[in-house]
Amino acid sequence: ADPLPDNFSEFWELYLSEHQSLLNRWLHTTGTILSIMLFVFCFISKFYWGFLFVPLVGYGGAWFGHYFIEKNRPLSLRAPVRSLLCDYRLALMMALGQNNKLFDLRLRAVTQLHRLGMIGEQNSS
Repeated sequence: ADPLPDNFSEFWELYLSEHQSLLNRWLHTTGTILSIMLFVFCFISKFYWGFLFVPLVGYGGAWFGHYFIEKNRPLSLRAPVRSLLCDYRLALMMALGQNNKLFDLRLRAVTQLHRLGMIGEQNSS
């Protein structure tokens, strides 16, 4: 596997390059928001067994999007904490209607990572 960037800014660029599909970004956003809601519900209602479903809700749609839409491997398997932070950042930007800004950031990220040799041609379209 390719080495992951050391700093968060470069990791965010790599993360964006792995989330090119709008549908995949919405699957991530929906899963992230629903998992936060489930977490809060379980905490408030003291339904502690429900916490077991939080990762399933959060990652289910996202992993589906990676394997069947993007056709790539989720970064959460290699860098779970940084990937989760990026999921929250992505969800916030999508919820605030900043998808166009994400698209512009993604284009710059793909170009930069391609130049550095961190990604191949399949991610640069």
